[in-house]
Amino acid sequence: MLLAGDIGGTKTLLAAYASETSPNKPLAQRQYPSTDFPNLEAIVYQFREEVHLPIHHASFAVAGPIINGHVKLTNLPWELDEEELKQTTGFTSVRLMNDLEAIANSIPHLLPTNIKVVNVGKPVANGAKAILAPGTGLGEAFITWDGREYRAHASEGGHSSFSPENEDEIKLLQALWKQTKHVSAETVCSGIGIPNIYDYLKDTGYASETPAVVAQFTGERHTYTRHILNAALDKEQPCALSMRTLDMFLHILGSEAGNLVLKQLATGGLYLSGGIVEHLQNTLGDGRFLQSFISKGRFTEFLKGIPIYIILGRAALLGAAGYGLKMFYARS
Repeated sequence: MLLAGDIGGTKTLLAAYASETSPNKPLAQRQYPSTDFPNLEAIVYQFREEVHLPIHHASFAVAGPIINGHVKLTNLPWELDEEELKQTTGFTSVRLMNDLEAIANSIPHLLPTNIKVVNVGKPVANGAKAILAPGTGLGEAFITWDGREYRAHASEGGHSSFSPENEDEIKLLQALWKQTKHVSAETVCSGIGIPNIYDYLKDTGYASETPAVVAQFTGERHTYTRHILNAALDKEQPCALSMRTLDMFLHILGSEAGNLVLKQLATGGLYLSGGIVEHLQNTLGDGRFLQSFISKGRFTEFLKGIPIYIILGRAALLGAAGYGLKMFYARS
């Protein structure tokens, strides 16, 4: 039996699967507040106490690069190691995977109810597929067909350099250079990035801040993003500064998405994932994102044919389960 998990900074989702079960059909599933526990082992112990199922294998999706089976999580003060987890949990095998690699692994298992179409396009059978996930940070991954099945590939593409495409974005880059030597795509295209765009526009005098929005700016800086987006989407009391921030974000996101598809030659489609994407699922279809996505000179017509989908829900758990079940079969 397999235990799959999506280990998030706020919530940890665990689910158990029988070897013959679809990754869409867990036998038991629980959600826990991550920071209420000292480590992952404590959450696993709690889960096993509740479900009383004989678990032998585990597959966990985590935020951070996995090096030789070891990871220092980017959103929790934990370090995880596959061999140590095997010893402390008693599992026969443990697999750690980057959360974007897990999302990539979920794509072959997605149901129609798990996706929303942004651009129909013309997908190429067995073509490569790209994944772009603006959350607190910016995740990028892709999957390729090996002749029998799709294989997922993690990356740290969100940390590649931001490439501005117009005068406003050049000025944004110049403003951010005063704060940091390296301005990555993540710096302007994520939960971290949206407040950076907002502050840049505020400092240029584009518009005054709305007191009701500023009053909600408490806690860690990346949490401001939700309030900025809510204000931008508020039709009754729109905030000009937030609306312009959203405009710039959609243009930058579209451009980065187009770059990713071209670099991976992702003729099978682009998949957008993460909390910000779900928040903006209706806005992403209004044309601003797509116009920026296709604006790549002589490759404009090519990009018009790329399908674009929004993944709904926590796909990392589905991907961790899909990979883990395949691993379980291979080792049983």
